[in-house]
Amino acid sequence: MSRAGRRSLLAGAAAYNGGAGIPPRGIQLGFRSPSVCSTYGAALGVGEISLPQKLSGARRRPRSDGTLASTSVALGSFKSSVLGRRSLLAGAGCVLLAGAGGWHLSAKVVEGAVPLATFPEGGDLVGELRESVSAVAHTWMRAYPATELAWSWGEGVLAFGLEQAYQATGDPALRDYLRAYLRAHSARGVEVTWSDRATPGLVAIERCLDGDVEFAPLAAQAVRYIMSGPRSASGMLLHLGHAYPKLVRAVFPEVWVDSLFHVVPTLMRYSRWTSEPRYRDEGARQLVLFLRALTDPRSGLVAHAFNDAPRAEPVPPFESGAFWARGNGWALATLVDALGWLPAQHSSRAELIEMTRRLAARLCALQAESGLFHTLLLEPESYRETAGSGLILFGVARGLRLRLLPLTARAVLERGGKGLWSIVRRSGSEAVVTGTSLGTNPIESLYRRIPTSDQISYGVGAWLLAATELTNVLAGSHAAIGEREVEPGGRVPPCTARTG
Repeated sequence: MSRAGRRSLLAGAAAYNGGAGIPPRGIQLGFRSPSVCSTYGAALGVGEISLPQKLSGARRRPRSDGTLASTSVALGSFKSSVLGRRSLLAGAGCVLLAGAGGWHLSAKVVEGAVPLATFPEGGDLVGELRESVSAVAHTWMRAYPATELAWSWGEGVLAFGLEQAYQATGDPALRDYLRAYLRAHSARGVEVTWSDRATPGLVAIERCLDGDVEFAPLAAQAVRYIMSGPRSASGMLLHLGHAYPKLVRAVFPEVWVDSLFHVVPTLMRYSRWTSEPRYRDEGARQLVLFLRALTDPRSGLVAHAFNDAPRAEPVPPFESGAFWARGNGWALATLVDALGWLPAQHSSRAELIEMTRRLAARLCALQAESGLFHTLLLEPESYRETAGSGLILFGVARGLRLRLLPLTARAVLERGGKGLWSIVRRSGSEAVVTGTSLGTNPIESLYRRIPTSDQISYGVGAWLLAATELTNVLAGSHAAIGEREVEPGGRVPPCTARTG
């Protein structure tokens, strides 16, 4: 592919992901609520956006949900080649489609580095994390009305984090915020045509399990897509589903690890809600298929994406060593969550436990001294990233609470808890989660260049998931996880425990 072709493909890659999160400082976004967009031209990964300089939203129009959407985009000029023209068309298609995400660009992006605070010597880590969970949640809710949040993956992760925080704290303000979010989308109607639009179904089914049955249709709509969406040759759910034209889908990998978190936890809970095992069976099947394909046998880490037969190729290739922290976090968090809901006798349970232990052990060995994880796990010079760190720490904490992981993992959580505390910027009652990388596509040269910003929806959600679960483990609090009642200290009663 020509250089111009690569540039235009990156432009499309940047635009394609639009739909969840918060805009960073230095990027001008064309919508009323900043919570409806995550990936913009900043995802080009070029610092000052030296490629296409003219990429910008020109006009805006109201969306049905009250936000503003770009309706025209100007691309800078590109040299012509067959591949260049093809990828330009795909990139332009992605940009135009992402107009529904409502964004336009300026030429500035933010830096990738995150300044860290220092946890006070001898401080009460559990107490500090509990206070921070409440402060982070309320800071978000004050700034971003629930009714203005998009129905997309970033907001789905955020909502799940708020739900878990509600379950831990009992704070009714969190529950009411989630109800307002779901009611707004029940009234508008939602369309689920690919993985990124299925994620909010998770909080809908969580609310159903807590008695809010009015949200069952939202959960059912997500599940209908998950169960019937297009599959790869071996049966893996295609990430882009049928939301984009064939030309656009052709330039992206078929299967993305992100899809696991977007669909499997919802299936597990929907199976409990309906008492139909077929949903959890499909969730377990997707986990097994994805991780068999995506796991590098040499490093033990998980690739971001995969093209199924006949190519059978991980993207980026295993030999590149470009293993993305958030992608591995998606995998670990989904594994441990699923194992909380799968019954002890399930046919896939033993293999999933082994996958969990191998991945967790490898990730724990890569934890930085700060307690966080670098965005490229095997490159210590790459920046520490919040969402990936949060997902990994959530996975380790819940794995420990389910007795899937050894007690030595507790030291990882203690370091991780201090790391989580350090990336929250506090000012009075405000608590801002910093250091989340913007939406990221599976392109080897892109990961280390993606900028970070504050108050990105999925970064806040991952932070809440991790901080809440770490508090549960470090405090030895009693809680239920799916099918298994967990005793104080993280012990699972022998009658329900199965550890392989």
